[in-house]
Amino acid sequence: MLYQTGIRLLCVAQNPANGFPARLLALMVSVNADVEGAVAASRENTGPFRAYVHIKSPEGQKFLRTPGEALDVAQLTIESAREARHKFGIRGKVHLFMAVPAGLALLIGQSLNTLGPVQTYEHIQVDAIGVYEPAAVLGQVEES
Repeated sequence: MLYQTGIRLLCVAQNPANGFPARLLALMVSVNADVEGAVAASRENTGPFRAYVHIKSPEGQKFLRTPGEALDVAQLTIESAREARHKFGIRGKVHLFMAVPAGLALLIGQSLNTLGPVQTYEHIQVDAIGVYEPAAVLGQVEES
């Protein structure tokens, strides 16, 4: 597991598959709400992941106090995704699940260009937890 100290949000990456040949990374960012339950409920739409990175507040805080804290979360998200890709040998798409303010989504989005293709998801509130449905793929080069 990876823990980032010195800022309010923790990053946890784990390899639940113990060598499972999946090549995908789940990148979860929980600020407004915890996305973990909805990601688990969406397994049929997402495929198997080799590793999970979850950025969340250790105190369960559901808001960002300052613009600097938002920048810290954005930087932690990208740095943690890079570290997990390296540590677990992930070469496939990054799958991004977020419950964040729009401004933070923009900050994170601006830094995604170094991660390769990123599959984004839309949260659909079908019950108390909801599910994620695939949305746009960012950074994918179309062959002509």
